Amino acid sequence: MNTNWMKDAACRRIPDLPWTADKGTAPVILGELMADVCRFCPVRDACAAFVADEKIAGGYWAGAHRTSKDTWVQDALPLDGAA
Repeated sequence: MNTNWMKDAACRRIPDLPWTADKGTAPVILGELMADVCRFCPVRDACAAFVADEKIAGGYWAGAHRTSKDTWVQDALPLDGAA
């Protein structure tokens, strides 16, 4: 899969956040901050597609922690709110 979109990811501007931490291992406030960064990321859709295709099950990607099978259900939903 092409990963050129990663160069435009908003998270690259804030590398000190615990992007690779498992859910519950970082303070809640940092999770909220990561969610805010993802919310306005210009490549969030590409990020969500990447983690779904690669079946990534760890870290914080596209606005959510990737730690359970429930994430794969979330990845199937459109990000723009249309269902």
